[in-house]
Amino acid sequence: YTKLAKLTYYCLDISKNDIKLINNHFKANNIKGKAFLFNLIDDNLGKLPKVDLCLMLKLLESLEAIKKGISQSILKGLRSNYILVSFSKKSLAGKKIRKAGRSWFRKLLKDLNYSYEIFDYGNEIFFLIRK
Repeated sequence: YTKLAKLTYYCLDISKNDIKLINNHFKANNIKGKAFLFNLIDDNLGKLPKVDLCLMLKLLESLEAIKKGISQSILKGLRSNYILVSFSKKSLAGKKIRKAGRSWFRKLLKDLNYSYEIFDYGNEIFFLIRK
């Protein structure tokens, strides 16, 4: 845990309220970090800080529903050595998703020539990607 406390955390979201809550949490708990407003679809990814690990948990499919093909742009544009992406294996209604293996995402990673490992945990599937 002491190593985690020495890290710098960056969080981004499109909700001003969530950003405020996260920054307050960082301050109250003496966590070195900053949360800021950012729109992954419209904002310039080059403005994001360079990081060792980027977490995108249950995010990409929502963005794909808004703008098809955005996942490739995001993955290529992130200045991160590793990216952890997760997908739910259940729908919001609680039903099992038939294509929970996310073959579209595996193909995308292959096209980008990114190596990855898959972890299946509970109701989520995780891809640890190395750029």
